[in-house]
Amino acid sequence: MMMENIFPPGLTIHERYDIKGSWVDRNATLPRLGKMVQCRHCSEMYLYEGPHIPRGKKSEKQCKSHYLTHEPNLLFKDSDLKFRLLVTNADDVLKQLKKDSEFFGTRLRTMDYSLL
Repeated sequence: MMMENIFPPGLTIHERYDIKGSWVDRNATLPRLGKMVQCRHCSEMYLYEGPHIPRGKKSEKQCKSHYLTHEPNLLFKDSDLKFRLLVTNADDVLKQLKKDSEFFGTRLRTMDYSLL
């Protein structure tokens, strides 16, 4: 397997998705409360206390990156993706997917690739 990071240094990826084209068991698994998880911004391990901290309670959720609080490093799946393409954009996206599929399948003989 060969992979190359195509993003310029310093660019933040806000969400990551693993899309398989199915809706069966295709939701992200949220971490359990009280579990140690890795921050998606600074990669530091921290105690997950949920998305919101009760008022008056101190937390170790302070992130050392330019973000204010730690956030769990989640991989979202098909059923988590919630957006719709405009009809005018959908045709362009479909054409590009067909071109990409032809290129990767025929020329590179690749079975799987990432859409970024």
